[in-house]
Amino acid sequence: MHGRFFMGGKVIFCTVLLLLGFFGCGSQPPGPERLCDLAANGVERAGSLHFILSHDIGSTEITDNMWLLRAEGDVEKPDRLRSTLLVLHRKAERKLQLISSGGRIWINDRLGDSRWQPLRDVRSSDILDFEEIPQALYAIRSPHFGVKTQKVNYHYPEPRRMRGKEVYIVEGWLESEDLAPVVPSIAEAGHDVHARLWIGVGDRRLHRLTLTGPLNPDEAQDTQRVLVLSNYNNAPVEIARSPSNNAKPDVPHAPKAPTG
Repeated sequence: MHGRFFMGGKVIFCTVLLLLGFFGCGSQPPGPERLCDLAANGVERAGSLHFILSHDIGSTEITDNMWLLRAEGDVEKPDRLRSTLLVLHRKAERKLQLISSGGRIWINDRLGDSRWQPLRDVRSSDILDFEEIPQALYAIRSPHFGVKTQKVNYHYPEPRRMRGKEVYIVEGWLESEDLAPVVPSIAEAGHDVHARLWIGVGDRRLHRLTLTGPLNPDEAQDTQRVLVLSNYNNAPVEIARSPSNNAKPDVPHAPKAPTG
C-alpha cells in the first residue's frame, strides 16, 4: 500500500516537473538578434519620445565653436523637437533652449527670454536624426547577451526619483558608417563602435543605448555616448508657429513625467 502510494507520488512529482519544464521553455527570452529587431521596431513605430543624450566621455561637435555635452527633450516625428542643451562654447559651458520644426533650428541662450535666433546652416537631422536610429539598431553585428536580466535604475531630474526597470542587456558592434545617417555631421567610415542596449523585459522597448568608440578620426577611442528613451508615444511637441528673429515662439507644454 505504502509502496504504491510512494510510486504514485513519484509519478505525480515527475509529471509536475515536466509540466514546469514545458511551460518554462515558453517563457525564455527572445534571442539577442530578435531583441535588437524588436527594439528597433519599437523606436520606428513610436510617434514621439522623451530623450536624454549625454556623454560619459567626450562630446559631440555641433558647430565649429560649439560642442554638445548633454541634451534632454522631446521629439515628435517627423520633424518637431524641443530640448534643453548643455554645450561647451569657446571653453565655457552654456545652457541653451532649442526648438526645431520643419528641420530648421532656433536657439535661445536666455532661459525664459523671448529672443530666439535661428541656427543657420544647421538642420536638426544634422545633429541627431531620430528617424534613422532603427536602421542602426538593425545593423548591429554579433549581438549577444552581455549580462543576465537585472534591475537598472534610471534618474529623472524633475521630479527627482529613481525608477527600477527589468531589462535584458544586449551587446554588439556597429561600424561608424552605420551611424552616419543618425549623426551625419560627424560620423565617418572606418571605426568600430561597441553598442550596449537595455531592452525592457515586458515591453521589448529600447530604454538605454550606450555607444563606445570614435565616430571620426578626431574623437578619442574611449568616447562614450548614452541615449536614454522614455515616454513612448506620450511626448508630443506642440509648436503653433515657427519663431522669427527676436520673436517669442509658441513653445510646447511642459513634458509629462516619464512612464517608460
